[in-house]
Amino acid sequence: MDFFGIGPLEILLVILIGFLVFGPRKLYEMSKNAGRAMRELNRNTQELSARLQNELDEKAVEKPDQAKKEKPLDVS
Repeated sequence: MDFFGIGPLEILLVILIGFLVFGPRKLYEMSKNAGRAMRELNRNTQELSARLQNELDEKAVEKPDQAKKEKPLDVS
């Protein structure tokens, strides 16, 4: 089971070094903040995607003849 070319023993080694350098409390705070940042990024990406899709849908309703001719954007 490789994760970006890194095996489980290497991941464990990196975690242990992290505990030694930062300590468990600081490492916990850093991982918690990284999780919050990932959630925020995911939420913002979904909002932007929905906003773009709504604009494309509105454009299709306003100009149905042109919407058929234009190639829709792939926002996924």
